[in-house]
Amino acid sequence: MRRVVKVGGSLLSRVDLNAAMSSWLDHQSPAQNLVVVGGGERVDAVRQRDRVSPGETESVHWECIALLGKTFEQASVIFPNWKRIQTDTQLSSLSTQGVATHLVAVDAFYNRSIAALSPLANSLPRDWTTTSDALAALLAIASNADELVILKSCSIPRANVHELADLGIVDSAFPTLASRVKRWRLETLAL
Repeated sequence: MRRVVKVGGSLLSRVDLNAAMSSWLDHQSPAQNLVVVGGGERVDAVRQRDRVSPGETESVHWECIALLGKTFEQASVIFPNWKRIQTDTQLSSLSTQGVATHLVAVDAFYNRSIAALSPLANSLPRDWTTTSDALAALLAIASNADELVILKSCSIPRANVHELADLGIVDSAFPTLASRVKRWRLETLAL
């Protein structure tokens, strides 16, 4: 079984994140986990700057994608025992066998070159409606994952995917991809 797990960037500030993730993973069915980390405070700073002084939409999008490389590096320090996948070659050559946990850099499955060649990646809006939620769904589809789990720091109301997007719990691009994911769920990462 292959599971994509998106760890909300706001969770990176938790001092107990390694322990919380270890506990969460211990309570899941055995799987190969492909973990993607959100942008957190770094992307929030760009969002705030863009509100005050709007930049060219697509340039701001790619700036935020580049910042996901920094959160990948931060997560690599927090989770030193997880295997790292940093390139599309590493990702495409990954066997579906095994139950290891892999930290996946967004560049391994979404960047300017991949977006130009992949109709699915190219379909994502290059603006604030696409965040790491939609990117995790993209990875789940591209890697033929059996499940996508999005871990958040906020409480999650009972709602359908469009209501969740309207509430800002997931990004606005996520609903367009969610129907193509085999199975997905949102969870609050417990303390």
